[in-house]
Amino acid sequence: MKKFAEIVDDLGLVDLPLQEGDFTWNGGHNNQAWARLDRFLVSRSWLDQFSGITQSRLPRPISDHFPIMLVGGIEVRGSASFKLAAKMKEIKQKLKVWNREIFGRLDCNKSSALQQVDFWDRKESKRSLTVEETELKKETKENYKKWVLLEETHWRHLSREIWLREGDRNTEEEEIREGIASAFHQLLSEDKGWKANIGRLRFDQISQQEAENLERFFTNDEIHAALMEMNGDKAPVLANRLKKVVGKVVSTSQNAFVRGRQIFGASLIANEVIDSWQKRKEKGLICKLDIEKAYNSINWKFLLKVLQKMGFGSKWLGWMWSCLSSAKFSVLVNGVSVGFFPSTKGLRQGDPLSPYLFVMGMEMLDVLIRRAVEGGFLSGKEHLTHLSWILLWFEVASGLRINLAKSEIISIGEVVQIEELAVELGCRVGSLPSQYLRLSLGAPNRAPYMWDGVEERKARESAKGLPVGGGNMEGKIHLVNWEVVCTDKEKGGLGLRKLAILNKALLGKWIWRYACDKDNLWKQVIKVKYGQEGLGWKPKKANGAGNKIRFWTDVWCTDKALSIVFLISSSWLSKGVSTIEEMWDQNSGQEGWNLNFLKYFNDWKLDMVGDLLHMLRGHRLLWRKTQFFGGKEEMVSSGSRKLIVC
Repeated sequence: MKKFAEIVDDLGLVDLPLQEGDFTWNGGHNNQAWARLDRFLVSRSWLDQFSGITQSRLPRPISDHFPIMLVGGIEVRGSASFKLAAKMKEIKQKLKVWNREIFGRLDCNKSSALQQVDFWDRKESKRSLTVEETELKKETKENYKKWVLLEETHWRHLSREIWLREGDRNTEEEEIREGIASAFHQLLSEDKGWKANIGRLRFDQISQQEAENLERFFTNDEIHAALMEMNGDKAPVLANRLKKVVGKVVSTSQNAFVRGRQIFGASLIANEVIDSWQKRKEKGLICKLDIEKAYNSINWKFLLKVLQKMGFGSKWLGWMWSCLSSAKFSVLVNGVSVGFFPSTKGLRQGDPLSPYLFVMGMEMLDVLIRRAVEGGFLSGKEHLTHLSWILLWFEVASGLRINLAKSEIISIGEVVQIEELAVELGCRVGSLPSQYLRLSLGAPNRAPYMWDGVEERKARESAKGLPVGGGNMEGKIHLVNWEVVCTDKEKGGLGLRKLAILNKALLGKWIWRYACDKDNLWKQVIKVKYGQEGLGWKPKKANGAGNKIRFWTDVWCTDKALSIVFLISSSWLSKGVSTIEEMWDQNSGQEGWNLNFLKYFNDWKLDMVGDLLHMLRGHRLLWRKTQFFGGKEEMVSSGSRKLIVC
């Protein structure tokens, strides 16, 4: 305590007198020890501003410490509102003095700060600034920014005072604010008019037991989990229950926000379908549809009707209605909050329930399309009008409008009258490659231009940390070891990933998902397209070393020899009796098959040669060392979209 008293004296602090007792702590053996451990310490300048301040000891109901309270200032008698008004009036005078002494005239201070900025700019134009001068210039600019912001705040408050005093003289800005708020209110209000009846549609349903579990009393574990997951204004209790059953009522064609599914599966399915069409030289159409203001437009009554047909109970529907209808909105216009109105449609962004409710509402579109396909009403481009009817019916029922200006149809192969079809649907014509879910759609695997955007973005990010320049007027490139570049930023690198290792890791992740996922649609597509053996893809493997398997006469990539499948004599090839190792060119930049024909083909054989080249394009050779043959290398042939674990 002696050392503590010395520090208090050195700092010039004042220990205020303690009233209602001499000590603030009691403890020790049999509670015989008493000490003053708790206190308020104030400076003498603070004490000059606030006279009559004391500290008082309060009763202690539980702790071994007595609570203390700082008491003082002007004692005002009367009601609570009168005390508040008196204190506000007293502090107003203090604020006026503080504003005059600290800020003074904002325009003068701003002008002075600007002159200081100009002073340093002029000096820098004549010579280079020292390190200390550079810091002073930086501080001068920050000081000028401070006075600009204070002036802006001053005028904003002054404009509000003018409105309060002068009323109609400042109505134009208020009318603009009210107009903006009215527009948003209309946007979030339900459209009046006829709504399509979905009573005859059939949806997948949850079981009676699952519906009862959703409505059971909340357990302590659920409440604790919600508190641990709380982020700002979210406590996902109902969402945690709903996400357990949403996969039971949402079809496999929807991948987002469903447990056990990933949105990237949709991109994989689309690319695999396009690849199959292109390899089989089939023609087709792809429709990319964009929903206009999806979250803001969905109809509440439609959503509850869908939930009811999916088997959710009345109590759950009541909870959902309370969550949807309890929200109210204000619009921030130039820093001023305008309006406070409820909405009658739409889902709130950031609400943990919103994603699940939205995908269940979108299930109606899947039901309509599935019924049309089963009835033979969507079997070709001639039925494109039927698709437009489905979209119109979906809009009338749900309130979700297809934004045809952003939607497009893409042709696979040469589809005649594609422009007329686009006009019929009301959208535009697109082309491959395209973007779907921010991923490439229909692009060749090794196309360099698909990396242009990634390369430019990564170059911009990495350039921020690159050291350049050896002097004031000289710029140099500093070469850094690639291993250092790929090191984490915390360890001095740029954080770049090694693409070869990353690619293997991502492919391995797909293999793991393929083995673990049960009924996901993307897995079914892979099974149908490539077949399956055991738990993985079905690779085609050449038996033995590649230097012993004859390219043309042995069976290695199909069920029969290529000479039998394509009815082309080996004498037509420059290397007719060569092995597959000799026919594979691994010296070129991208590797590939090296087929040189000695004769010209008749027209009727051109298609057969094209099929051969197309088939070979889907196969590549990999070498791996094996322990069964003394460490020799053997050659493995596999489809380009199949994975081989070596």
